[in-house]
Amino acid sequence: MTVTLEVTVTCSPAVYKNQHRFDLTRRELAERIRLHPQNTFAPLIQLGVLARHEGQPESEGHFRDALAQWEQAWHDRYQNKFDLLSGKAIALLCLGQKEDALQTLAEAIRHMLPGDVIDFDDYELLQSAPQPPEGIEEMIALLKEAQAAQDEA
Repeated sequence: MTVTLEVTVTCSPAVYKNQHRFDLTRRELAERIRLHPQNTFAPLIQLGVLARHEGQPESEGHFRDALAQWEQAWHDRYQNKFDLLSGKAIALLCLGQKEDALQTLAEAIRHMLPGDVIDFDDYELLQSAPQPPEGIEEMIALLKEAQAAQDEA
């Protein structure tokens, strides 16, 4: 008797994103949304970033859907305060709310704890989008200042 076992190995969406394997990234994010429908804030932000980077119009829908879940995400705290607030700032920026986005990012920076990591990947993807959101350069500058201050501490 022969038994065939099929094993599916998946990576974190972040691994695929760093490898610029965006189709696999989207698939893994969609799977996370399917498996954890009560916790979709971060995957929706990621889908929005990828869509904006590739010039796809559905990016705004992903960001709007993420912001609609903001209160629940903040309450549940599946991510740290910095990551939650910086995700919200990205969504606001990509929806054309530059001033609110910059204020939210400044709040995120105030909530940084030792050991929090600033991941520039999403900001760099947005920066290289066919239509980068207005204010992305300012956000990157704020994050670089925060990183420098964190490195000095």
